[in-house]
Amino acid sequence: MMNEQKIAAQLFLDSKKTDDMVLLLLKTLINLDKIKVNLLAITQTYLKIKNNEIKIALIKSAVNIDSQLKRKIEDKVKKYFKEDLIFVYEVDQEIAGLLIEVNDEILDLTINNFIK
Repeated sequence: MMNEQKIAAQLFLDSKKTDDMVLLLLKTLINLDKIKVNLLAITQTYLKIKNNEIKIALIKSAVNIDSQLKRKIEDKVKKYFKEDLIFVYEVDQEIAGLLIEVNDEILDLTINNFIK
């Protein structure tokens, strides 16, 4: 189920970047064909995200984060927001540090923020 949640979360985030939902859906289906997932679970999770029943934590960093560090970050972010979240990670070489977005709230843990 966790794989389906991450796919639904990424689909939701990607849907904010494009108006062409049909193209986005087709790209997603092509990618899903490569792995075994439950489309119904993805759809249900997507709708829960859209209805704010489940929240996404988008974690941006300059480099890929290893699984051990991801677990530590996820534990701390869950404690901070006091709820379960679906975590999506993105690499953004423009930042140094971490940028954590949950809905409209942003935790800016980048060097630029600390220098200000």
